[in-house]
Amino acid sequence: MLKVGVIGLGAIGQRLIKGFLEHPEMEIAAVCDSMEDRVKETAVELGDIPSYVDHQEMLENTQLDLVYVAVPPQFHHSVASDVLAKGIHILCEKPLANSIEEAESLLKQAEDAGGCPCDQFSAEL
Repeated sequence: MLKVGVIGLGAIGQRLIKGFLEHPEMEIAAVCDSMEDRVKETAVELGDIPSYVDHQEMLENTQLDLVYVAVPPQFHHSVASDVLAKGIHILCEKPLANSIEEAESLLKQAEDAGGCPCDQFSAEL
């Protein structure tokens, strides 16, 4: 069973949670959002799972195999970078980054972690 964490519980995050729940080999292990009421309500709906308003705290305190990042685009780089730094697989909403530099930074982190077979894409950047 893959343990999934979701960071960002707006409309897109909520929609993807439903997809994860339908997959027989995935479970939502924790949720995170800056809006405390929203994250607590979602956590209760998902069976009273751990909830956080700080994604760093979630990454430190929850065993995760995959994190879905659904925060607003201006936060993608910092949140995705934190997830990659913990060695956790990531699925990030588009756009992945707000600049070529941010995208290259995330690609390098993923490659350095050994989790990105992206050689074919590196040459294109």
